[in-house]
Formats: sequence, structure tokens, C-alpha cells
Amino acid sequence: MNDRTELSLEQLAAAADLPLRTVRFYIQKGLLARPHGSTRAAWYDSEHLSTLLRIRKWSEAGLSL
Repeated sequence: MNDRTELSLEQLAAAADLPLRTVRFYIQKGLLARPHGSTRAAWYDSEHLSTLLRIRKWSEAGLSL
């Protein structure tokens, strides 16, 4: 994925193989940066996906978030 990739919240969650609810929780807790833009125009990029994959890896390794 390149940095110009624009993903919706649904696409981001699917790419990270995580439930939408979990992704929203990570944003709320500050573990994942807020999207670019706002409301319906909000989008996520490859950096958001990398962060989510890292968080998932840590979680699966048993680390407390």
C-alpha cells in the first residue's frame, strides 16, 4: 500500500482483520490516530493500517494495551 491510499473506516478494519468496534475503541483511547478529514469525508492511510497491525500483533502476544 502506498501513502496515497485512502481507506474508509470499514476498509481499514477489514484490511487489519479487526472489528469496526475495536478500531473505534483504539481511536477513542488514543492508540490510533484520528482520520484525515472529518465526518463522512474522513479517511485513513497506510500509516493507520501499519499502526493497527502493530497493535494487533502486540495484543495477540499478550501485551496489555
